[in-house]
Amino acid sequence: MNIREWFGFNGTYNESLEINICVDGLLNLYAKALMEYFSVQVSNVNELIFIDPTGLSKEQTLFLEWIKDKGIPYLQTIVSTDLPQDEQLVAKIEFDKYILEEEMDFEYPSEVRSSLIGIVNDLPQYINAANEVSSTIIKREINTLWSGWLYELFTDDEEPVVSVTKSYKLEGLYKGMSNYKESAPMAGSLFLF
Repeated sequence: MNIREWFGFNGTYNESLEINICVDGLLNLYAKALMEYFSVQVSNVNELIFIDPTGLSKEQTLFLEWIKDKGIPYLQTIVSTDLPQDEQLVAKIEFDKYILEEEMDFEYPSEVRSSLIGIVNDLPQYINAANEVSSTIIKREINTLWSGWLYELFTDDEEPVVSVTKSYKLEGLYKGMSNYKESAPMAGSLFLF
């Protein structure tokens, strides 16, 4: 089973993109950490959400509630979203994955819980920053293409589309106007006062 299916996503995505490989690795580790934290083996996230809380500690019960309300809904959004292919985003996710891997000995379960919460809380900021960078790059590429097109348009061997052969003086058009009511009709304004 694909890890995204474990989180409830049944669609398709490009599994060979670096960002998706990275996210899948993080999700695999996340699912493993959740099952180990709650001492359960489940085949999908829905089974995890509905585990019997009677044998859980107070901290585990509170964390399970957080997972149901915030963690899993956000992770389900992530697994169904096309994330930008951004090196910094990949690096940040890899760093979170590394931190979680270091906690997987479960010597301190509270630190595992903290890492799991931190991943869900920090991931939106990482993605927003990557989307802003991606948007800036796209705008820059469009401007470059537009500039190149304009350069080609006006630097070919043909005559320019517009040429000015005579200069005109605009003297006498401006006569000191005493107020806006006089200036609007003289300027040919469409606005009526």
